[in-house]
Amino acid sequence: SRGADIHYWGKRPAALAQMVEAAKGAALMLAESEALKADMVALGMPKERIVVHYTGLDREAFKPVERKAARALISAIPSLHVWSEGPLLVTPGALIVRKGQALVIEALKELPNCHLALAGTGENEGSLRSLVASLGLKDRVQFLGHVHHDLLPQLFSAADAVVLPSE
Repeated sequence: SRGADIHYWGKRPAALAQMVEAAKGAALMLAESEALKADMVALGMPKERIVVHYTGLDREAFKPVERKAARALISAIPSLHVWSEGPLLVTPGALIVRKGQALVIEALKELPNCHLALAGTGENEGSLRSLVASLGLKDRVQFLGHVHHDLLPQLFSAADAVVLPSE
């Protein structure tokens, strides 16, 4: 379990019944945290078959790179050109409602010198583009589309902040 599978689907009776039935037949289940394990148990899943397995981080790949160098590298890739001047926020993730990108876009109004790069694709892209247009932020928000995993460390290093507003 990573979160939404429990917190979103666990609130839907039909899905919850299927999840609990599958859990009872499972030899082992993984949860990303003790808190998520507790949530799974609260939904009726057998505690003794849930193991906490923290999501790993490849520290060789995801290590800080000097911001100016990272921005130069990323800007050299036409599909990933990001702003080289001023504060840059990066929000990675699927462009779906529960990932909360709309919140970041709305907050950008209060951060007049910042730019936002959204890394990801999804069904909510049209709505997010409309929101950007309605707020007059087209010159400050960039939709990067799918960013290959190998480029994420440089993109994160190019940012002044990585923003993850997911529910």
